Amino acid sequence: MLTSEFIGSFDGTIVHYQIHRGEKTPTLVFIHGAGSNHTTWNKITPLFPDRQYVIVDLRNHGLSGFGKFSIEHAARDVAEVLVRENICDFIPVGMSVGTQVAVELAKKFPGRVRKLILASPASRSLVNGSAWWAAIMKVIRGLSVFLPLRRKLKLTQNEAVSSFISPFYSLRGMHLRDLTYAIECSLRAPLDVANVKVPTLLITGKFDTLLNHDEIRRLVKQKNIKWWELPTHHLVLTRAPKKCAEAIKWFIGD
Repeated sequence: MLTSEFIGSFDGTIVHYQIHRGEKTPTLVFIHGAGSNHTTWNKITPLFPDRQYVIVDLRNHGLSGFGKFSIEHAARDVAEVLVRENICDFIPVGMSVGTQVAVELAKKFPGRVRKLILASPASRSLVNGSAWWAAIMKVIRGLSVFLPLRRKLKLTQNEAVSSFISPFYSLRGMHLRDLTYAIECSLRAPLDVANVKVPTLLITGKFDTLLNHDEIRRLVKQKNIKWWELPTHHLVLTRAPKKCAEAIKWFIGD
């Protein structure tokens, strides 16, 4: 049974999450990307009926509250959820900006993270022109001070809209400042998987022009990293959900 819960995080920010209390563990911890929310996983999670899993809305997204965003703060929010639910062994599954949060969790809890799954990773080293994109995000954020703040988030179904506007659809419920800052945080940081020793799976789109595929090929030469490439673009979760679930099941042994 899937239930929705709320928790006050370390700095008082309200964090929304959903939990499915299944029999199989380790627990899958699903972490969406910037401008998205827990609905990103709607076509994935039903394919894991026996697995325990948690889906977290990052701060400033979905049904969670507003708070100062950073990769570390987002990881601490997820950690607070895991503590509340007494989850000791887990597998972070991150998408885009969420991959940075997943890696941060793996670094903070090396004895509790069993495996790591990263879909369409967003980072300084893996995104083409990352420094340029980060600078653009900073400029847009500066201009966004002239836009009115939204005091209440409006949940949106991300998978129901076109691929072009999907990453920005939650702007109906969040401020442009928060979206651009989350993206900038991710693009200015490396994806530090070299210091994560657990088995890791990368899921990417073959036609994802944002990603540096040569850099990914270099990365997957590490013995603990596997690579699963799908015939789609950056939004692999919403464009190829069954194939994503297939990759995850193969990797975790379901």
